[in-house]
Amino acid sequence: MKVNRLYYKLYSYLLISISIGFFLINKTVNAQESQYVRDNYPNLIDYKFTPLNAKDKSIPFADLGAWHSINLPDSDPQLGVNGPYLLGEFRLAGPYLTAFAPEIDGEMHHFDQIIPTSFPGMLRIDGISESVEAVVEVFYISDRTHLSLVKLKNKSASQLSIKPNWYGKVFAPFEMNTQEQSLTIPTNKGLLQIDFQQAELFNIELVNDTFYSAVFNKAITFEPGETLTYSAAVTYLPYGEKNAEALDFARSALQNPYVLLQANENRWNNYLQKITRTDVATYDYVPVKALQTLITNWKTPTGDLVHQGLVPSMAVSYFYGFWSWDSWKHAVALVNFDSQLAKDQIITMFDFQDENGMVADCVYPDATENNWRDTKPPLASWAVDEVFEATGDTTFMLAMLPKLVKYHNWWYDFRDHDHNGLCEFGSTDGTLIAAKWESGMDNAVRFDDTKMLFNTENAWSMDQESIDLNAYLYLEKVLLAKLLRVAGKNEQALLYDKAADELKNQINTHFYDKKTGFYYDRKIGSGELIKIAGPEGWTPLWCQLASPKQVEEVSVTMLNTNRFNTFVPLPTLDVSHPKYTYNGYWRGTVWLDQVYFGISALRKNGKQQEADQLTRKVFENLGGLSGDGAIYENYDPHSGEALEAPNFSWSAAHLLMMYLELEK
Repeated sequence: MKVNRLYYKLYSYLLISISIGFFLINKTVNAQESQYVRDNYPNLIDYKFTPLNAKDKSIPFADLGAWHSINLPDSDPQLGVNGPYLLGEFRLAGPYLTAFAPEIDGEMHHFDQIIPTSFPGMLRIDGISESVEAVVEVFYISDRTHLSLVKLKNKSASQLSIKPNWYGKVFAPFEMNTQEQSLTIPTNKGLLQIDFQQAELFNIELVNDTFYSAVFNKAITFEPGETLTYSAAVTYLPYGEKNAEALDFARSALQNPYVLLQANENRWNNYLQKITRTDVATYDYVPVKALQTLITNWKTPTGDLVHQGLVPSMAVSYFYGFWSWDSWKHAVALVNFDSQLAKDQIITMFDFQDENGMVADCVYPDATENNWRDTKPPLASWAVDEVFEATGDTTFMLAMLPKLVKYHNWWYDFRDHDHNGLCEFGSTDGTLIAAKWESGMDNAVRFDDTKMLFNTENAWSMDQESIDLNAYLYLEKVLLAKLLRVAGKNEQALLYDKAADELKNQINTHFYDKKTGFYYDRKIGSGELIKIAGPEGWTPLWCQLASPKQVEEVSVTMLNTNRFNTFVPLPTLDVSHPKYTYNGYWRGTVWLDQVYFGISALRKNGKQQEADQLTRKVFENLGGLSGDGAIYENYDPHSGEALEAPNFSWSAAHLLMMYLELEK
């Protein structure tokens, strides 16, 4: 946990800094950019949710790589956030852990209105009554702790007597302990701890095995116009961490929460400055919502994970690890606002690269759960090149280069059944389901009649060569040649140049159908094309290996409103195909990674106007995007309705890419 220890030491230093101006480095914005601050983006995503049981689902809110998420109150609201949800434990700890309830003049105070509001990086709850105003601001102060800062104002003309109280509830009986004036709650895999500002002045009582209260030990005078502040911190240590630094930091943070609130605001405003554009202000909700989604899914090291990265979606219980091609896509978006996170998102997958060069499909905090049955499409070199281009970090690139070469060569050692230089998706266990997973398009129609072929020990291939796989491998050769030149390895670079040219000719000869003007997979042996049109058919355009004539013909198919140019464009199957279904996962739904590759393919090949038109259709027609809906895994191409997995990282990543490339 070296990364976390450095993080806590840094923040502890900032806490005792006498110059709050240290936090204001990024505070100043010019008049043109002033709209891109978080206060101008309330409620872009609806985080309101009141859980009824431990298994309830929500759109999560998290920050700084935390493994727990929180929500705004919805029904029967209180002055406090709901949750937390514990990622990897598949459950909510409780409906709320730090609700605030002041006692005024001897009676529990009733607020006439409780108004929840979300902002990028912060949740806020306002309580309004005739005599008292309450503002609760909840934000993450580290990758393990969120803090609730309560501000009470006596707006009456009278002196009031007040006793502040905290209370909380869990769903299942926990063994709660009070240690060092903290409330600790063991969980199935970790530990929750609750700390209170001026804890010594509160009487912490376990009312029963699911409910606690922390009552101020005496009433105090609340003068007219006076403001009082109280704060509490919730820390979650996942996967059995023994992280004393995190617990100490949470306690020390309570001494000066305003400094950390300012730091939080500055960090988020800095993010916003990096990912918004003044020339396409109409669509600024797109990058901001994408940013919120990506940051919520950010996770720092724990267990066997030694680098940080993003899970696909914190809203779905089984997404508690890092997936490989998700990671490559995330990194390309992340580098626009957090270059270190982008690098680590790539590195974390290669931490587990095996001796043959294979990268696992997904990796988890418990490495025994890692999926080695398959890998994912080879986009790692693209990700490294994009990060290198954005940062100029030669040290990072040189460290990754031999790993990329090893992974690239692995495909030809273990996924080229007939050794003809064209590869197939496959699996290590011989199962077709794992081979389909390896393609990333799990139930695509093009694989309906596929069979498996034995290559060598722990290596099987589909009996078809896939156009997208080989196009990606072409692009990898081009990029590896480029990076090898930067590394001064010119002779090796020339070999990849030559191999790229040969593969380009093979692809255009063997995968392109002149009659229909589209690229398809082909059967091993017979060479028969599997004429089922999907997004794999425009991958050669994105990889820039198609001829001008092929670009024109493929583009006609992509832009045909009876085939791919739907209400939300570029679904995963030609809508005129008899097996097409609008909600069939990879059998017709819209996946935004493939939409991006299609739009980017048009843009790369001189069709900027068409690319912009499709981008606007996505931004304007995607269900919930312009409202307060979450970003989802996939969508209905005809209605724009959101389908599976809310709060989905690669959808957010590609929306951010589309936005940054619009009209360019």
